Amino acid sequence: EHCPAIYSMSVANGNPCYDSSDSCNAIIETATGTLVAGCMNTVIPATVTSIGDNAFSGCFMLTSLSIPKSVTAIGNYAFADCTSLSSIDIPSSVTHIGDAAFSGCSALKTLDIPNSVSSLGQAVFGGCSSLESISLPKSVSSICDFEFYGCTMLKAINIPQTVRSIGTAAFRGCFSLTAINIPKSVTSIGSSAFRECPSLASVTVAGGNPHYDSRQGCNAIIETATGTLIAGCRNTVILASVTAIGYAAFDGCVFLESISIPDAVTLIGRKAFNNCTGLKDVVCGIADPTLVATSPDAFMLPAGDYSDRTLHVLAEIVVLIERASAVAAPAAAEDSEFDARLTHGDPVDRALIVGNVDAAHERIPIARVACDTVRHGKQRPIHRELVERLRLIDPD
Repeated sequence: EHCPAIYSMSVANGNPCYDSSDSCNAIIETATGTLVAGCMNTVIPATVTSIGDNAFSGCFMLTSLSIPKSVTAIGNYAFADCTSLSSIDIPSSVTHIGDAAFSGCSALKTLDIPNSVSSLGQAVFGGCSSLESISLPKSVSSICDFEFYGCTMLKAINIPQTVRSIGTAAFRGCFSLTAINIPKSVTSIGSSAFRECPSLASVTVAGGNPHYDSRQGCNAIIETATGTLIAGCRNTVILASVTAIGYAAFDGCVFLESISIPDAVTLIGRKAFNNCTGLKDVVCGIADPTLVATSPDAFMLPAGDYSDRTLHVLAEIVVLIERASAVAAPAAAEDSEFDARLTHGDPVDRALIVGNVDAAHERIPIARVACDTVRHGKQRPIHRELVERLRLIDPD
């Protein structure tokens, strides 16, 4: 593992446990046929039945590899961080691909997954920053957590009709993805599944899905039972039937220029419109904002000049935006006390807007709501501990 300069591997004849049959430049566990370690010059022999965990992990100089039809499984992290790997053939004998098996393969541009594969682990393609196209087999029933996280060049994906679940951050950071269609078979979509996908222009849910919809061509994914908009895009229209805007629903939609929030909305979730740097007009149609729970960091933006931004409101509305700076903000454990201090103008590290406006839609500069934070902009890397510690990772 992570010995990129190794170009030759051999096992002495007579070893009862391991071999390197046919001068394959690899170490094979004889009893199981598992290739446990390979290198840049490995040729996988037909006696191998599986590629073990971490077998080629960190082989930076491995550029291509052919997997024989005898192989049925590819282990966890098997090719992780093989940054020069640009070509690999997966035969139709393979049924399982393990966690993060190809994560960090930044030179891989295209990959065909055969229909024989019925099980994909988590973060299998995370950080494959050059991956432009991939075919998912109809035999797959789930797209797991972090599956395509950080695949910045992925332009299109066809989600098979057999998929029932899409995991947490499955497509997060797919900057080039332009369209997504959720089939009617999907019953579960994890948090941040399509977060930070700024090129998304079309978001649809197939008719007949009992759990999610994109009603009236709204270009968004709505959780039908609750009316919560969980994922939007640059062309989203928030319909009057939407009651909540979910966590990070529009986070990173840099091409979103304007949005209207209807009266039915009672919740604007955390990071709902974070890093929407192109958002110039927010029209708030909420008649009684005191009934709306708005997260303090719903509209956080990177540092910059937002003097041309405008917030349109129909009644008194309070918008609190957390401001990140060298001085830590006061603890907000007791929200009512904190809000009271803000109202009285104490020099705390947050911004407050109170607008008493009439039906003429008095224009209030949203620049006063903008935040100075540089949290956005660095893509979280795929770590070795990613899959093992998924349940401990903060969704932020």
